[in-house]
Amino acid sequence: MKIILSISLIVFLISSCQNKKLHLKVIENKDVKIEIYEISLIASMHQYVDLTDKHWNETTTIYKAEPDQLLDVKMRNDTIFLYTKYDDMHFYDLVAVKYDCIIQVIPEVNSNKQTHSSN
Repeated sequence: MKIILSISLIVFLISSCQNKKLHLKVIENKDVKIEIYEISLIASMHQYVDLTDKHWNETTTIYKAEPDQLLDVKMRNDTIFLYTKYDDMHFYDLVAVKYDCIIQVIPEVNSNKQTHSSN
């Protein structure tokens, strides 16, 4: 009986730790949808940005990083702006070509310079 309870508990814990999108934020226009979220794994947390083409109903991850490295995401026309903490963020250039958009990474250091220079 204890073995069955132990196995049931393990199965429950594993199934409840599925990749659920936490802190989900959605930005969209008529062509694309952008989802910004975190996934908590057992030992770590990661931030993701997914781009979905509404015409083809196809989703691709354009950004993945450790927690608190992505500060904000904005979209203007065909440009996606990823405001990040550091300049070495990874995103997928081929996605920009595939979806005919521009993905621009703006590190926090540059954002602060722009803010201070405009004063």
